[in-house]
Amino acid sequence: AFGLGSFVIPDRYVSTAVLRAVPFPGARTAQGKIEYTARLRQLTQDVLSRGSLTELIQRLSLDLYRRQRQRYPLADVIDDMRNRDIRIAPTPFFGFAAPGQTNFEISFEYPDRFKAQAVVRELATKFTEGNVRAERALHRDKMPGSLKLEVLDAASDPLTPVSPNRPAAAAIGLLAGMLLGPFLAWRRQ
Repeated sequence: AFGLGSFVIPDRYVSTAVLRAVPFPGARTAQGKIEYTARLRQLTQDVLSRGSLTELIQRLSLDLYRRQRQRYPLADVIDDMRNRDIRIAPTPFFGFAAPGQTNFEISFEYPDRFKAQAVVRELATKFTEGNVRAERALHRDKMPGSLKLEVLDAASDPLTPVSPNRPAAAAIGLLAGMLLGPFLAWRRQ
């Protein structure tokens, strides 16, 4: 029953992209490090803002969370997307890394693998475009730049779902049945 029940649960796919944030040479001073981390924080807040996520959800080519939008307010759908489905986290850098650079991973989990990949691609684009806008504003004020963003690994195409784990569900059901069966048989006698 557990194994069959797992087929009722929709598949969930995770797409991931890796970006590198590299401070410009002038940003290695104490003030530059503050600006560098503040820029990364601001970019993340802008990408995860209510307006940005609303635009992604309602984009006709994506049309995300259609059923949820019919049942719940858009604000709740956005909060679920931000807190459950999107993950932005630093990743360890393997190999030789320049001092001060930061690699971070953007992941999105969704039942449609192609939409998951498209959303990660859009989130990475929002990061890089936001950084370009900030750099243009700095150069207009004759200030040196503080951060360069580059995409190390583009949005992955998730070929296999991450959940539900149907073999594990079947194994748990089988184990529970094996443990519960003798007890129920003993109880009937």
